Amino acid sequence: MNKMNACNLPMLLYTFSFSVGVWGLPYPGDAAPLNELVEYYHHLCYKSLQICGFLCYAHGIYCSWSMLKRLKRRLNLRRRENQTPLPVVIQTIMNLHEQGFRDLGYRSMWRALNIQFGVCVTQSRVRHCLKAIDPDGVANRSRRRLRRRLYFNRGPNFLIHVDGYDKLKPYGIAIHGAIDGYSRKMLWSTASRSNNNPRFTAYSFLS
Repeated sequence: MNKMNACNLPMLLYTFSFSVGVWGLPYPGDAAPLNELVEYYHHLCYKSLQICGFLCYAHGIYCSWSMLKRLKRRLNLRRRENQTPLPVVIQTIMNLHEQGFRDLGYRSMWRALNIQFGVCVTQSRVRHCLKAIDPDGVANRSRRRLRRRLYFNRGPNFLIHVDGYDKLKPYGIAIHGAIDGYSRKMLWSTASRSNNNPRFTAYSFLS
């Protein structure tokens, strides 16, 4: 129970809603049997301690860590002994790159392979595969130089970017500035009383 107390309830509930809403896996339901819930969270790549936290806080089911281990052995829920062949892993990663998921790191790629495609693989193997398939992308991610999208601008004053700085808002100062998207030169920067009233920003833009 000491391990369970270490779990953060808000973070658990947030992660729970994230897994259901984003990945879109078939959720068995709040009142589903314990076996189905354990299998569901196992396929979402959660660790045993995290699964215990979900069962306790989200479903009201107390399951100790040792009990969960025995249940997973009985359900044959193992990852290390059920690894997908390496050619299948490489082909799936290449297909994802062709579909536009070239900027995924090895953790995001590992999670997508396990959850969305049912490819059981370790993070270290995914990391080695990405380094062999796309060495330039791995190097760019390590240097944080990703080219995520293309930006097109026809010329000066064609597109103006306006942004605000609200760190000084507690002192009654709201700063707004604009830059030219083509030349990247600053056009203006003003300080006003509030950033909640769009008239201040519109006046600076029109002036």
